[in-house]
Amino acid sequence: PLTVTGLTANTQTNVEFSAGTVLRPQFEPGTASTVFERRPIDVELALCQRYFETNYKTGVAPGSAVNINPDMCQYAHPSGGFGQYITFNVRKRAAPSLTLYDANGASGKVTYYTNTWNNGGDISAVGMSEVGIYVQSNISGAMQTALMFAVSAEI
Repeated sequence: PLTVTGLTANTQTNVEFSAGTVLRPQFEPGTASTVFERRPIDVELALCQRYFETNYKTGVAPGSAVNINPDMCQYAHPSGGFGQYITFNVRKRAAPSLTLYDANGASGKVTYYTNTWNNGGDISAVGMSEVGIYVQSNISGAMQTALMFAVSAEI
C-alpha cells in the first residue's frame, strides 16, 4: 500500500499517475489497509440511486428521444387528465430535483395518447419527496400517458 500524509479532512484530493496500471484501487482513511471490497452490482446500483435515478433504460441519457414502453405508462382518469405516482427504487438522501421529459426529449412535458401518441403535454402539478414523485395534468381526451424522468439528490 501507498501511504500519504498531510491530507486535510473534507477537501478534494487528486491522485495522478504518469504511467502504469492501478489494479483495484481503494482509498481509505487511516494507516491500516483492508481487504478490497467486491460489492454486487445491485448493491452498487442502490448506493448510486440514493443520489440519482431515471426510468430511461440503462445506457440511454435522460432527455433522449425514446420509444414508449409499458413501464412509462399510466392510464388517464375517465373524466380527463391524469395523476401519476412513481415510487423511487431507493429512498433519496434528500428531496431531489426533478426533470420530466416527453418521448421526444422535451423537458417539462409528457407524452399522451388520444387516438395516437402525442408529445408536448402540459403538466399542471408536481409533488415530490425522497420516496417518489406525483405528476398531474389535465390533458383533455388523454387515455394514457407516458412519463420519463430524471431525479438528482446530489450533495
